[in-house]
Amino acid sequence: MSFINKIRYVYGLSRDRAAEGHASVPRQIFEMIWLRITTGINYNVYHYARMWRKDLTWHYKTGFTSAAEYRKLVAQLNRGKYHGVSQYKPFEKAYFRQFNLPTPKYLGTFHSKHGQTADGAPLCSLKQLERFTLPFAGEKICFKKVVGYGGSGFKAYEISLQEDQVVFKSLSDNRIVPLEEIFQTLLAENPEGWLIEEYMTQHPVMAGLNASSVNTIRMYIYENKAGEAVILGTRIRIGRSGSLIDNVEAGGIGGNVNPETGIVEFAHEPSTSMKEITHHPDSGVELRGFQVPLWQEIRELGIKSLSYMPETRFLGLDIALTDKGPTMIEMNVEPSMGGLPRCGVPFRHIFEV
Repeated sequence: MSFINKIRYVYGLSRDRAAEGHASVPRQIFEMIWLRITTGINYNVYHYARMWRKDLTWHYKTGFTSAAEYRKLVAQLNRGKYHGVSQYKPFEKAYFRQFNLPTPKYLGTFHSKHGQTADGAPLCSLKQLERFTLPFAGEKICFKKVVGYGGSGFKAYEISLQEDQVVFKSLSDNRIVPLEEIFQTLLAENPEGWLIEEYMTQHPVMAGLNASSVNTIRMYIYENKAGEAVILGTRIRIGRSGSLIDNVEAGGIGGNVNPETGIVEFAHEPSTSMKEITHHPDSGVELRGFQVPLWQEIRELGIKSLSYMPETRFLGLDIALTDKGPTMIEMNVEPSMGGLPRCGVPFRHIFEV
């Protein structure tokens, strides 16, 4: 986006919020400029945190920083030598299993040189991939990049046999894909490898929001100086019809959840505008007031997860729900900053204390 187009875009955002009865355009522009100078935040953070609301204090608005300063704050809370645990999915999976944190079943890691199944058999060649997938006929499995973010590259398939040949049916578009095409795609798209796990069947209430995606809770949990685990903020993430992933960055619907009650208080479109929506645009399910099932169990899992991580005081957790309870999807030692302003957490004031 060119500089002129960016100015027009920001002006349009401010004009739309002012027309809804929020702060005037001049006030919003002045605040964005002043906060840019004094705290380093850009217009995205200003709008993510909905600073255009008239009832907000200046103290709240100065509670955010630039992405670079955010990373410095996180580095003071979390020892860098442990960051790799959450950045490399096989390590992360082993961490969950070691401490009995519920998580979808690990099936193996595919890699052209060092891939192997969960029981140690090699998983590198086309023949080995065929041998591995054969017992899963009639079941669903998914592939995740061993290092990946925001659902990038996520693939899910139902395995079946056609004339004694293993074939994959894509859960995103129902396309039948031959095994050899899967093999070549995995090698070409991400030579670093793929984590393979069972495809989780989510809780029916969460599936009712959007059936094609596993809809998750992002929890930001923090250990204060007194050693107490505090849930700073929680967000619900819901995919769109036909999409396998729920991330807002991929076009999903986001919403702020009350950390105590598990009730959705505010849902919004994926754009910077943070325009409120009351119902899911595809399923029609009402989002405002939606009660996330098993909320206390979700809270307990989040607190438990932080307790095992050494020299780490802040985590972003992705938690899904099955009918048996919450399950860990991902753990982020340095979660992306965007979710904190979206759920109204002035992290600068919290982390600097």
